[in-house]
Amino acid sequence: GQFRDMLLLFHFFGRPGQEEGTDDVPVSYVFNGDWVDRGAHQLEVVTLLFAFKVVYPDLVWLNRGNHEDRNQNLKTTSQGGKGFDKACEDAFGAASGRMLFNRFHQVFGWLPLVARVDRRVLVLHGGIGDGNWTLDMLRSVKRPLASDDLVNELNGVVYNILWSDPVQHTDVNRTMPQLAFGAHKSHRSKHTDVMKVFGRDITE
Repeated sequence: GQFRDMLLLFHFFGRPGQEEGTDDVPVSYVFNGDWVDRGAHQLEVVTLLFAFKVVYPDLVWLNRGNHEDRNQNLKTTSQGGKGFDKACEDAFGAASGRMLFNRFHQVFGWLPLVARVDRRVLVLHGGIGDGNWTLDMLRSVKRPLASDDLVNELNGVVYNILWSDPVQHTDVNRTMPQLAFGAHKSHRSKHTDVMKVFGRDITE
């Protein structure tokens, strides 16, 4: 919902389709989820991103994050935050807001989980778990992917992709990935000082 920050991003780095300097290369972006449940302008952010995707389908890529999830939106609101459900209802009233909220989630259920940049860089919102999965496995995931299916899809792989920091798989967190600990300090209460930092130790 940080609409001003997104406009500043486009101001400094170019909007999608704009040519980069003298290279005549159009600007492209991967937006890696969590456009809602955040900030005061959630609707403006997600609407602009969807519009860019329609106008520049080969230059704008939208990955799903853990907040493009109906249950997470409702939880955010129930805990006193302004979840996406509340943002929709505040802007359009109860009935129209609920309808809009449901329509957005129809789209969220079809969003990709990862993006690959130049066939070398994998972009995803959360973690890779033990990495024992392939892009073809992700392509095989049945869509739309509803909130209630996220935990169990591909034995926890999808949940890790959306939620977790890098983590070693165990029998417990393979069946209940939402209980897994991350590999670095996190503001989430379930994560403790397991490791110091992201970086070379994780990626080597």
